Amino acid sequence: MVGVIVSRVEIDPDLSHAKIYVRHDLGASDPAARREILRGLGAASGRLRRTIAGNLSLRSMPELHFFYDEALDEQRRIEEILNEIKNEEGQKAPGGSGTPTS
Repeated sequence: MVGVIVSRVEIDPDLSHAKIYVRHDLGASDPAARREILRGLGAASGRLRRTIAGNLSLRSMPELHFFYDEALDEQRRIEEILNEIKNEEGQKAPGGSGTPTS
């Protein structure tokens, strides 16, 4: 999968399960695109486990569970809202300069 980024991994204390949070470098805001990414990773999880296990010295390899990490998308949305508020306040200020007057 091209453009898929692993943003974080959480592993159970007993090493039986790993939650892998991923995102697409282009954002993939479309829910269908996100499902497709997760479906592809799920289908490849056996092969990924074997590849990772070959590089680790663990008694057993954790089962991989993939989740789409929405944190960056949420951060971008908050920044958009803050910018909208800032622009609205700038338009309300006398002269429209956006500089608060005291």
